[in-house]
Amino acid sequence: MSRIPAIIGVLAFALVVTLLAVHFQFPYRTAANNVLRRIETMAPVEVDIETVRPGLPFVTRIQDLSLRLSGSAEQTEPFVFDRITIKLRPLSLLAGRINADYVAEGYGGRIEGRLSRGLFDPTFHVVTKTLSLPGFAAESPDKLLRIQGPLSGQFDVTGSGAQMTGEASFR
Repeated sequence: MSRIPAIIGVLAFALVVTLLAVHFQFPYRTAANNVLRRIETMAPVEVDIETVRPGLPFVTRIQDLSLRLSGSAEQTEPFVFDRITIKLRPLSLLAGRINADYVAEGYGGRIEGRLSRGLFDPTFHVVTKTLSLPGFAAESPDKLLRIQGPLSGQFDVTGSGAQMTGEASFR
């Protein structure tokens, strides 16, 4: 009977060491590039990231992410976010979904929300609870329209690729 606590202790130690090894040795850059390429095939955007690194368990930190419409590389400035933090919700896998909370910082403000996708369903659900970008600026590819100033609001979209539907409210 006295060996049971020792066995449980050794198993717990092995589990912790394994989780830490996976956390720090996980190929975050490769995983991020795969996600970005998938996004680029689903939407008319080009995405580039400077740095991807692990945070706390189930947290990925991305620095210097730029986003621009496809085919407009020479024509428009990209949207650039200084830092993005993505926190995975691993228990959602039990329900057959991949859920993550995100915070994107840039333009002197932040965007916070949740991403959700079924494991075997290509439909994404993106909810933004907070959108507050005081220094926002954007220009159309033909340079006929320029939007500049504080941007705030919320949006909720669902779909896949060009079939995204939902609601948005901006101020």
